[in-house]
Amino acid sequence: MEILDMPRQGCFLISEPLLGDPIFEKTIIYLVAYSHEGAVGFIINKVGDHMIGDFIDHLEDTNIFILNGGPVETQNLYFIHRRNDLIESNYQISAEYYWGGDVDTLFDKIQKGEITEQEVVFFRGYSGWAAGQLENEIKNKSWIVVDYSLNDLLLLPPEERWPHMLRKVGGDYLLWINSPSNPVWN
Repeated sequence: MEILDMPRQGCFLISEPLLGDPIFEKTIIYLVAYSHEGAVGFIINKVGDHMIGDFIDHLEDTNIFILNGGPVETQNLYFIHRRNDLIESNYQISAEYYWGGDVDTLFDKIQKGEITEQEVVFFRGYSGWAAGQLENEIKNKSWIVVDYSLNDLLLLPPEERWPHMLRKVGGDYLLWINSPSNPVWN
């Protein structure tokens, strides 16, 4: 794991524990787009109340859950995947991962077992920042920016991802793992 000074597409943002916003408290965000115009990412460690089969009739037997990706456009479903050979996507995040693509083809490939839950991640909503906003939040120490393997992170249950990343960063950040949601409880 490498701690970065500045964000870049395909990196992770690890929130400090007492951010003051319950949506982003103790979260990890996978940054899928980053430029001088702003940033877009998905919260990768907060499970929502639904599975993909709750919305797609022919996928009711799948065990693919939907993560709460962020507070923006929560009525929309987004996905990232690593099967560009089966689901053509116009947006490459990293060497392995892609954002979006033909959703009907995706659902068909999932139903046929050609794409597994280890190869696609669904999100309700996304997290977004205007130009300069994320940089200011990083400067104010709201986020640690790290380079890490998405594949390795996805092997863990979502609730274990935030403390896992802090253990990987180590040092003083280990103190954050057991911090209460409310500092008065400390």
